[in-house]
Amino acid sequence: MATQFLQSNDITHGTRLAIFSELFTSIHDSAQDLCEEFYRQEKRRVYLTPKTFLDTLEQYKRTLSNKQAEMDGLLLRLVSGINKLNATYEQIAALQIKLTDLVPKLQQENQNAKIQAHDLRTK
Repeated sequence: MATQFLQSNDITHGTRLAIFSELFTSIHDSAQDLCEEFYRQEKRRVYLTPKTFLDTLEQYKRTLSNKQAEMDGLLLRLVSGINKLNATYEQIAALQIKLTDLVPKLQQENQNAKIQAHDLRTK
């Protein structure tokens, strides 16, 4: 029953479906064993119904969907950040090229300014 219920959700694929199906069945069986143990110790009955099993599966699917949506949001944020970093690196590379091209011109203008300053002091 767990396999059919989990198959209706496209989040669980392939071998994971069999593993999850077996896991939920095992959990339900363990819970039933604990109910029997509780009855032996306390003489009070606790019942696990098929509805309990289906509710557990439904809760798992909801939680998994929520976490998947959260991960998708984080992935989108990460990709956006990487794109911004790449754009910044491209801008830095362009500015470095400009600065490299300007260095000789700035050195020449600096030299001219020194000559003019020297001329002004000597006059």
